[in-house]
This record gives sequence, structure tokens and C-alpha cells, in this order.
Amino acid sequence: MTADAARHVARVLEGLRGHDLFRRNAFRVTGLPTDATQRQVRRAREESRNAYYVPPERPDAPLPPSSDETELRAAFEVLQDPVARLVHELLWADGAARDARADGVVRLCRALEGTARDGTVDEGAWADWSSGLAAWADGITSAATGELARRRVEAADDPRLTVGVGREARRQLAQHVVEVAAGIAARQVHTDPEATTRMVRTLRYAGFDAGTVPRALRAVARPLLEEVKQACDAAAAAPQHEGLAAARTLLDTTDEPLRLLDTLLGEDPLLDASRDDVGRQVNNVVVAYGNDHVDLIRRGRAPLDEIIALLSAARDLGGSATRALADDNLEVFVAARRRFGSRRERPARDAPVRAGTPGLVDRLDRGGMWAWLLALGPGPGLVGGLVVGLAGGSWFWGLAVPVFVAYLVARARCARRSWGGPWVIGIVTGAAAGTASVVGSLAPALLLAVFLVLVVAVTVGESS
Repeated sequence: MTADAARHVARVLEGLRGHDLFRRNAFRVTGLPTDATQRQVRRAREESRNAYYVPPERPDAPLPPSSDETELRAAFEVLQDPVARLVHELLWADGAARDARADGVVRLCRALEGTARDGTVDEGAWADWSSGLAAWADGITSAATGELARRRVEAADDPRLTVGVGREARRQLAQHVVEVAAGIAARQVHTDPEATTRMVRTLRYAGFDAGTVPRALRAVARPLLEEVKQACDAAAAAPQHEGLAAARTLLDTTDEPLRLLDTLLGEDPLLDASRDDVGRQVNNVVVAYGNDHVDLIRRGRAPLDEIIALLSAARDLGGSATRALADDNLEVFVAARRRFGSRRERPARDAPVRAGTPGLVDRLDRGGMWAWLLALGPGPGLVGGLVVGLAGGSWFWGLAVPVFVAYLVARARCARRSWGGPWVIGIVTGAAAGTASVVGSLAPALLLAVFLVLVVAVTVGESS
């Protein structure tokens, strides 16, 4: 058998896809028996040119014939080609043969008729899909089907149709019917994943040769695989300083395609490779961002918590090599967080603001640490100083304690854990306390100076 013959069979099958698998069968369209002679075919063709021609119905055929002039013309052309005729005959049943192949054709006809074009399968059609695919898997490879093909080769006595071509037709037909069922599964994967899972399970348990079902599922999964690849390419093209945003977008964009691929493919090397591509690309863009922001990391102003979370996601998706790479990078960034601390990103300016007290918190979060200090420091400090002073105590400590508590709350709220700020405020506050013990009347002014130094330091830090 030549490669040209294999391509010839493939071209014939191209016209028999999806719901046209049986409806465009030449024997179904013309109503002719599968063992019709060439003389019978020529006579039927001549009669079909009559405007009042009605194709004969066969009681054992699973579908009625067609009276469409275009369909009839195409069907008679098929019957003139010995290779195409054999393919169509093996994909039809009219009572001439009663074996597993013919039984599979009848059941699969019913199954397709009970399946909408969007892939929705009627509950009653599931039994036909299950039994039809099992019968087809057994019948198309059976000795009876092989003998039928051999007889047709001998009867045709045509150099285009050989035993090798008949064998290739049977091989491609087995794969082709599985691809039709896999296509039904793919149509439902977005809207009804459970139906997709059911069809995939039906295919896997039908009894086809190893590799037949995985090849068909990979073929229908190509659009999803391409979607993941394009998302990875887009992330790779992002500038270094946008690495975190690119990683988040990549994870969000590929979450659904990867989930749908898992439904279609299950445990499959192609799915593993797609996951690894996403994990590796997330790792790459996050590390690139880190390399571009070394100075911020050393000053404790980089969002290391988010970097670590993204690298952990990359590790979970990746294969062994990507996991090892992510582990190495995680070790580096976790150590950096311990040493330098992490800064939480401010909420987006256009983020929605809640009502009531939560809304006030949202507005303070937008302003960052500076806003929290101004909100929590002066008021409680003045009240505390006044109360302690009236009680005969030191104004200084009445003011100092609320202001320092405000500072700690603001740092905790804004996730600022670098050590520079606490040392500065500790030294300045200690100096102020020592001075206040000597010159008590200057304590409020000194405390105000401390607070202003704090505000200036925070403002500079927030803007850097």
C-alpha cells in the first residue's frame, strides 16, 4: 500500500465527519444495497435524473435515503471510486451483513441521531453510544470484516483497490469513528464537563486498540493546547518590571483551559507538558521581576509574599525540572523575606470601597501607612496626654504611648516589617524621653517632633 492510497482513504473520510458520518454515506443517500453491481449503480444514476425519482427505501437500513439532487449526484460519484465505495460500505449496514461491524453501525446511527449538534446527548442515546462503540471496536477489526474487504478487492479487480488499501481503510475507520465521538465530547467540555467525562469514559472502555482513543482526544484538544501556548508566549513577551502582573495573568488565563484539558485527556503527556510550560513561564517572569527589583528587595519594599506565592504555584504546575528550579528560587526569596521583610501592594485606586466602617478601612488602606499614622496618632495622643496630665502624670507618656501604638498598628496593617523604622523611632523616642525627664515642659513639643519625623520617614518610604 502506498502513501497516496492512505491519503486517498483520508480524503474520503473527510466528508464523513460529525453528524454527517452516516448521513452522507453513499449507500444511505442512494438507497442502494451494499452489494449492488456496477450495472445497478449506473441504472439508478440514470433514473435519478428524472425529476420525479424517489430513491428506494431499504427496511433494514438505519436511516432513510435522500431525495436531494446534490447529495445524490455526490453519492453516485463515490460509488464510481472503488476505494471510496469500500470505505462507505464498511461504514454502512443494510441487512446484507449481520455481524459486530453492522451492529455497531446501526447503534452508532441511533446514537448520533439522539445527539444534538452542540454535543448534548439524550439520556436514551448513551446506551447506544456505549454498545455501538464497543461493537464497532470489535467489528471493524474482526475476521469477518477483513474477509468482506478481501472479497470486494477481488470483485473490483481495480489496481487502485488492493488488500493493503482495504487494511488501511479498516485502520483509519476505527480511528475516524473514535474521533467523531471525541468531537462530541469536546463540544460539551465548556458547558457540561460531566457529559464530556462520561463520553471519554465510554470511549476508554469500548475496547479499541491502545493509542486509538488518546490520539483522537489529543486531536480534539488542540485548540485548548494552543490557547495555553499563546498565553505562555504572551507572558514571555512581557517586560521584566511587569513580571508579577504577567504571572498572575498567565495563571488566570490558563486555569480553565488546563482544567478542561484534564477533563478531556486525563493523565496524558501533552497535558503534563502544557502544565509544565505554564509553571516554567511563571517561574521565569517572577524571577525576572525579582532580578529587576533587587534594590527594593534589599530595602524591604518588594512584595516578596506575592513572589513566593507565585513561585509556589509554578512549582505545583511544573514537572520535575521546573519543580527543582522553583525550589531553588523559593529558597532564595524566602531567605530574602526573612532578612529584608515584605511589602504588601497597595489596593488599586479604582478598587471598590465598602460602605460604613469597612469603607473607612478601605480608604485608609489606599493611603498606606501615612494615612494610618495620621488617623491613629494625633487624636489618641492628644486625648491621652490631656487625661494623664489632668491626673497629675507626665504629659509625655500620655502622648507617647498612643502615638507609638498607632505606629505599630500602621506597620502591621501595611505589612511593613523592615527593621529601619523601629530603630529610628526607638532612638528618637528614647532621646525624647531622656530630655523630657530633665525638661518636662518641653515633652509635648518633643513628642510632636518625633511624630513629624516618623511621618516624613514613612512618606519618603512610601514614595520610593
